[in-house]
Amino acid sequence: GALSEEAAAFLQDAVRGRANILVSGGTSSGKTSLLNVLAGFIPPAERVITMEDTPELRLPLSHVIRLRTRRANIEGRGEFTMRQLVRASLRMRPDRIVVGEVRGAEALDMIEALNTGHDGGLATAHANGPADMLKRLSQMMKRGDGTLTDSGAYELIASAIHLIVHAERRVVGDRVVRGVEEVVELEDYQSDRPGVLGFKLRTIFRRASPGGPLERVGGISERLAAHLQANGVDVARWRG
Repeated sequence: GALSEEAAAFLQDAVRGRANILVSGGTSSGKTSLLNVLAGFIPPAERVITMEDTPELRLPLSHVIRLRTRRANIEGRGEFTMRQLVRASLRMRPDRIVVGEVRGAEALDMIEALNTGHDGGLATAHANGPADMLKRLSQMMKRGDGTLTDSGAYELIASAIHLIVHAERRVVGDRVVRGVEEVVELEDYQSDRPGVLGFKLRTIFRRASPGGPLERVGGISERLAAHLQANGVDVARWRG
């Protein structure tokens, strides 16, 4: 019940069209499972580099390089942080980067990479919804650069990210249901815009009720349509 057939088709087109996608959700909401599903839509010929703290990704792809963080030894040596892995991955000529979970300063390096030609990136982060995800992401980026302002972080995020897929864990009757609650496009950012931190968000799919179906409620922007078309996707069915 995580995805409707139509939502799965849309996300498949988004991944194949090299959209940059963030998966948000709380603990045990199914973020990693959803990231595995999305990564499964990556064309098999592409070179993918994954970065994780704990190996949880199971990508059905041929050309995958798996990087893991490592704690320092008893002498304080040998540590590999997520930020170091993200930076190292960009020197390995990836077609895509996949970050298991963004937790800290590596968010800045990831967003900068997505803004400089590394399209098609996928990542998860702990958040209570799309708006919360954007706020948390900006805070993590500022850990990577203490001079970065909120508006500066928001501009970088809006330039880099196309879609946020939010997952929830809910108790419905006597069942625990994990699934996608909404798929939201990040259209743009204006510092003087009222509302969600100045971001313009466009909901494409939403679950109307807990345990109910994921329903199409909107179409994509011209910005996303142009990006997907440039990468070979027919977007006619996804327009407003």
